[in-house]
Amino acid sequence: MAHMRDNHSTRLPFWRKLGYAVGGLGDSLAFNVTSFYFLYYLINVAGVPPIEAGLLAGVPRILLSPLGALAGPLSDRIRSKWGRRRIFLLICGPLMGSFFFLQFYVPPGLSLSALIVFWWVVQFGLNISMTLTLGAYNAMAAELTSSSDERMQLVSLQQGFGVIASIIGPSITLVLVEVFGGDQLGFTWMSGTYGLVIVLMFLIVFLTTSPEPESSTQLMHLSLWKEAMSVLRLRSFQLQMCVAFLVQSASVVFSATIIFYLTFVMQVENLIPLIILVASLSSLVSIGGWNWMSRWNKRWAFIIGILLYIGTLFAMSVIPAQSPFIWVFSVLIGAGSITTTIFPKSVLTDVIANDQAHEGRSRAGLFTGLYGLSTRIGQSVGSTLIGWLLALTSFTEGSTQGIRWIIGYVPSVFLIMVIPCILLFRLSTDTRNQKTLHDIPEK
Repeated sequence: MAHMRDNHSTRLPFWRKLGYAVGGLGDSLAFNVTSFYFLYYLINVAGVPPIEAGLLAGVPRILLSPLGALAGPLSDRIRSKWGRRRIFLLICGPLMGSFFFLQFYVPPGLSLSALIVFWWVVQFGLNISMTLTLGAYNAMAAELTSSSDERMQLVSLQQGFGVIASIIGPSITLVLVEVFGGDQLGFTWMSGTYGLVIVLMFLIVFLTTSPEPESSTQLMHLSLWKEAMSVLRLRSFQLQMCVAFLVQSASVVFSATIIFYLTFVMQVENLIPLIILVASLSSLVSIGGWNWMSRWNKRWAFIIGILLYIGTLFAMSVIPAQSPFIWVFSVLIGAGSITTTIFPKSVLTDVIANDQAHEGRSRAGLFTGLYGLSTRIGQSVGSTLIGWLLALTSFTEGSTQGIRWIIGYVPSVFLIMVIPCILLFRLSTDTRNQKTLHDIPEK
């Protein structure tokens, strides 16, 4: 530990903070583009049947979900001359970018059946490399500096790059596809470009960060299983995991369906990049308003955001094609959907703080790992479900009622189930009464 304090006795240079934070762009770019366009690409460009496409998008995530909970602890126990976490960036970061490219690539001469097998392998490779890369990357922040203020700045920069990627990726992807020739050729060059960006971002992180101190021998002998079971018995954390699962399931269903909705239901394919940009900017701008409301009562601010999201989804399911109201709903959906990101993560910190007060030690890494497991399961369920729903509703370009039903009701069902979890949450989420946070016993 002395080694760690010596390393961080001076302020971390801003360029090193920036070098670490750009990893957020690679992370968000890979996730958002895959969520928005992979299923659309498989069905409408590659010609994969909806059920097989849904399984391709979801099953690898489901099967590899436990890896998400183990990635952080695994990087705690690795020893190498590059540091226990940076080694993952050096090896898994380039693999992540390469597999991202391959999921939109068609090797010449393969039949559709062979292509599906190829994409199965690619999806497993992408999910494994992404999980290991991000598990190590996210665990680095606390070790780069011992200053609380600097860590806050570090995380803020990281989230800023993530927001940039979440705006740019979904908004300009189809533009790039068209610039590169459209259809299969366009998707191939688009994914190659993004894949290169992803690789470069994590190489920058590797080059601008220093090796971490080696893992202690004592850490190697801690029982991860017993610690995990102890955390999972906390009712407040159980509710948080439910919230994470439900909001991620809703988000993935919405993200995978929105391109179909705008293309075939609203018939505004040429406006998709601009519509997504408007929604993303609305999300970014509304963060300040939700933060202000959370000062009044975080619980009810979250519920209001969920209700706004649900109401907008219902309205979107009934408006006629090419309605100008799509712009209003773009703003509202952006403002409502961002609450499913900022509030669950904020409340998670309440759970972690409460646990630390009771235990006298921090188990933040274990909490975030298990929380990440729940989000990955939600993403997997949403990805798998959407393919089945498209098949169940007999989706074709000329029959779009099923898309209206899916985008209006399926995410809403998940989101409605979030509300009881919020109401049952026992820790204080009212910022006027934060002093009670550590006073509530956990059973």
